[in-house]
Amino acid sequence: MLKLPYYFQINTKRVKTTCFDMKKFILFFPLLMCSCLYATNYYVDFSASLNGNGTLHKPWNSLNTVNNFTFKPGDSILFKRGTKAFGQLFPKGSGNEKSQIVIDAYGNGNKPIIDAQGLENSASIQLHNQEYWTIQNME
Repeated sequence: MLKLPYYFQINTKRVKTTCFDMKKFILFFPLLMCSCLYATNYYVDFSASLNGNGTLHKPWNSLNTVNNFTFKPGDSILFKRGTKAFGQLFPKGSGNEKSQIVIDAYGNGNKPIIDAQGLENSASIQLHNQEYWTIQNME
């Protein structure tokens, strides 16, 4: 088989590859893309002293962090039980028929509380023009 060269521009340098290399790329690229599509659990602990990256061991600690993030189908936003935040949760993103976005609690104790402090015409959790969300175990 004749291997015709393909050229890619990487960091302003020209890189030469062959048809065989291109076939590998075409076969493995979808696998790489699928790994980016997995749902993620994001953890929020209002009692944490530092705002982390949303993992269990480094949870987010503010509503602002959650409100500034766009969630994708299958993601979960898990609030630590026994904690309370003041303000409004206004998360972004939509789920789909097969993969809803879930707001739920984790840990032991009372349900987490989001207190909008009686703001007029407001709710503690707001969703606007969004679909396929499940909200459970919240006060």
